[in-house]
Amino acid sequence: MKEIILTVSLVCYFVSFVPYIKGILNNSVKPRPLSWLGWSMLLIIGLASQIIEYGFNSSMLIVISAGFGCFLIFIISLFKRAKMDKEYDYMCFASGIICMVIYLATKDAFITTLFAICADFFVGVPTILNVYKNPRSENLLAWGLGSLGILLSYTVVLGEKGYLLKLYPTYMLFFNLLIFLLCFRRFNAINKTHNN
Repeated sequence: MKEIILTVSLVCYFVSFVPYIKGILNNSVKPRPLSWLGWSMLLIIGLASQIIEYGFNSSMLIVISAGFGCFLIFIISLFKRAKMDKEYDYMCFASGIICMVIYLATKDAFITTLFAICADFFVGVPTILNVYKNPRSENLLAWGLGSLGILLSYTVVLGEKGYLLKLYPTYMLFFNLLIFLLCFRRFNAINKTHNN
């Protein structure tokens, strides 16, 4: 059963990149490149540290696909010359890098996981603000499918032993749902416009 859930989770997650990439290419989605680069770096480093500490587990496949997908979005957004608020994006990225350095320097698994989550959040702040200001700057379907994929994978992670393995997936689920809900606000704006 675990393998079936993980397979459906990965399919949902990979399919979520299709509308997102399409949106970038037709300029309807405006990703923040440094957020996506930071996420890919953190996911890869976080995964490597978990494998070193716990060994490989099939529930880590969602993290592998997320790291690959984030790096792909970063490359495509650079190709499309995505807009950056340089000072703010670089400040958030630098904060994320500082957390990443602390994350790599410490030997305590709990502290490293907390710093990975902090770093992930810092590099994601520009994306949160971007979608808060303009719900159409991100793709609702992509974030919805991604959230579903993470939720399915999360049900498998909940069955694993050890609370540390659950911390990062819990955060990933929270962050993806947050972006999804911020994107969803566009429908409230449409309904208000039609009602007036």
